[in-house]
Amino acid sequence: LSTDLADSLPRAAAEQLQCCPIEDNGEVLTVAMLEPGDVFSIDEIQRISRKRIRPVATSHADLRQMIGRVYAGGAGSAGEAELLGDGISKSNLVNLGALNP
Repeated sequence: LSTDLADSLPRAAAEQLQCCPIEDNGEVLTVAMLEPGDVFSIDEIQRISRKRIRPVATSHADLRQMIGRVYAGGAGSAGEAELLGDGISKSNLVNLGALNP
């Protein structure tokens, strides 16, 4: 896996959407995902990457390893504005990890 793939999808998006780009042929981005049938995540990846998405299944352990390799050395560290798109501010985000059940 090449760290050049990090340019197609910021690390924060990959971690949030539980996916990792594994191949980019220019038009189609192949993305390893825990839930390759999740159309909402696929749509979001497509919006961020501006490419057609070909999802493939992976395990949690393999995904963590792929993310570590593709985003090694800080590759794919985009600013929040780039990741979130126009019109979305940080104040509109909810950190679900901070909520208690």
